[in-house]
Amino acid sequence: MNNNEKQQLKEFWSYWDNRNDQRCFVCDTVAAERAHIISQGKRCRKKYGNAVINNPLDWLPSCHECNTLIDIGHNQNADRVATIILSHADIEDKRAAIEDIVKMNIKRKQGKNQEAE
Repeated sequence: MNNNEKQQLKEFWSYWDNRNDQRCFVCDTVAAERAHIISQGKRCRKKYGNAVINNPLDWLPSCHECNTLIDIGHNQNADRVATIILSHADIEDKRAAIEDIVKMNIKRKQGKNQEAE
């Protein structure tokens, strides 16, 4: 990550950190935490490295109930997110692409939950 990207990320997250009204990415209630998109487990850390797992682009604001919906798990979507995080695209373009992947994954998970009921 170059210095320009680091500065953009710093500005991006200072914006979120200074908001008292952070909203959950999934349900739009008050977000009490940040959810990792690619999980923090040993398997993901080994595959993607700390540079991806600890990157602010790997986090989204979340309430406790929706945290697991944001986690995309160990599938090809995680590979796509990691590739985007490590790319040299503009930060806002990266964020939009990552959010699109997460939204698709949330719909997939919600569909599975409805089928199970």
